[in-house]
Amino acid sequence: MEPFQSPAELDQYKRKLDWDANIILDTMQQITIKFKIRDNFFLITAVYARCTALERLELWEELEDLAGREHCPWVVGGDFNVILSEEEKLGGLQLDRILVNQEFMDIFPSSEVHHLIRHRSDHAPLHMTCNSVEGHTLKPFRFLNFWSKHKYFKKIAEDNWCVDFVGNPFVEFQAKLKKIKKALSAWSRTVYGDIFQQIATIEDVIKVKEAQMEIHPSESNREGLRKVEAELKKFLKMEEEFWKQKAGMK
Repeated sequence: MEPFQSPAELDQYKRKLDWDANIILDTMQQITIKFKIRDNFFLITAVYARCTALERLELWEELEDLAGREHCPWVVGGDFNVILSEEEKLGGLQLDRILVNQEFMDIFPSSEVHHLIRHRSDHAPLHMTCNSVEGHTLKPFRFLNFWSKHKYFKKIAEDNWCVDFVGNPFVEFQAKLKKIKKALSAWSRTVYGDIFQQIATIEDVIKVKEAQMEIHPSESNREGLRKVEAELKKFLKMEEEFWKQKAGMK
């Protein structure tokens, strides 16, 4: 599949964004567009790297040249076909990433990147949110129905449904809600984490376990595969319940 769109399609996106944009570099492994919003410039580079180290050398030289002559906020993202360390070698599939320079971080210090669920592909869509003021954006609290099925949920709720003062019943009730929301949010991050990222990671583990089974079909490898498949089934059920709740389905 061709990684980049045709010039006509790119012009169509530019018109929809209502940004002044120019392609400053378009090669086999990357395309870089320079955007202007009012009086501010920034770069976006989409990468689709070659498979061999020798072929990728051309890409690194292009990016190094851009870094030397462009000094505006810069986002580089896509499939780099390379890992940063041995720890990333899980399944050989965590090759999609987004990188930014210091100029970008100075403007958007609270930016985050999430790997979304893969669908019929080894590549995960990358969702990036850019926040200019750290801690300024407040995420609304959302109670997730599957929390209530956890064996420790009731205890968490009971332990935090109390406040260290007595006063106006409405103020007291509001304080209880605030405390339990904070406790449940922290508990969910610890117990469940990002369920979508968990699913993506477990899928990678399953591929590794399946490869191990093909090489050495021992009972221990078979049991390891069964355990991780059961874990995936659990998180897929959570994902299903999440989308049902979000859609208001019974």
